Amino acid sequence: MCGRFTLKTPLGKWLFELFGEQISSELPAVQPRFNIAPTQSILIATRHPGDGTLQFEFARWGLVPSWAKDKQFGATLINARSETLASKPAFRSAFKRSRCGVIADGYYEWQEIDKRRKQPYWIHRKQDAPFVIAGLADLNQQIEPDKPIRSATIVTTNSNDSLSVFHDRMPVVLDSLEKIQAWISDDPITQEECISSFGPAPDSFFETRPVSSLVGNPKHEDSRCIEEQPKLWQRNLDLT
Repeated sequence: MCGRFTLKTPLGKWLFELFGEQISSELPAVQPRFNIAPTQSILIATRHPGDGTLQFEFARWGLVPSWAKDKQFGATLINARSETLASKPAFRSAFKRSRCGVIADGYYEWQEIDKRRKQPYWIHRKQDAPFVIAGLADLNQQIEPDKPIRSATIVTTNSNDSLSVFHDRMPVVLDSLEKIQAWISDDPITQEECISSFGPAPDSFFETRPVSSLVGNPKHEDSRCIEEQPKLWQRNLDLT
């Protein structure tokens, strides 16, 4: 599951490292984001359908398939299970022809403390380095013909051992150039290849940090969201 994430890192110096190639097109202006929520804009990487060059654009988070008649349809499709990409009607067309990479530098999960409280965690890489998540994109031109809706969803898989304490699902992280290039290419990928080759990231890939409950409200959009906080049970015991 991935319901909130961050992209606050200046991308210029990281893009070649992430994608292994020079970027020929101009990058869209990216403002630091500390609490990206569903239906908001996310940055995706795709291949130009004509010349195959790498391109970056913003998309609405929550897939609005080309055949959908209401853009709110996408609010329920912020994540796509890797096991059903080829079979679920909402995803199978995008899985075949419009795979993308979603760029992030962290995401949030909540760990249950008791029946009334959950502790939020920011899950990120060392030095807050950005990473690429497997995604699907689509273009809907029938809801508002004058304003086509470009949208995307995040592909998930079973959690690795270290993150299973938070949730049984996690984003499919494309943690090598080979995986990134294979995913965003036009070459077909079977559902079986997706599950076997793009499984959970290694346990050592991410670090975790307990953070403030501010992140629970998408109106809070600043660096306080990722500041380390004492865990709830520590606060209760006054150990801080």
